[in-house]
Amino acid sequence: MILEEYKDCKGAILTDLQNKDSLYWLGFLASDGCIGSNTNSITLELKNTDRNHLLKYKNFLKIDANVRERIQKHIVNSE
Repeated sequence: MILEEYKDCKGAILTDLQNKDSLYWLGFLASDGCIGSNTNSITLELKNTDRNHLLKYKNFLKIDANVRERIQKHIVNSE
């Protein structure tokens, strides 16, 4: 599952380092996310069974980003 790139979030939520939820989600983002410095956006991707966790993250940030399944194509090297 992937939480699509989003730009319109309340980033101040994640800067409250006294808030345990903010610290949890910052760590989560650091381990499983990607911050686009050129696009000023965030992408977060997990396995399909973790869809509910992406929804919790989305609700915490109060954003309107899509959570969708990404089909990954496997490339087989035939030698």
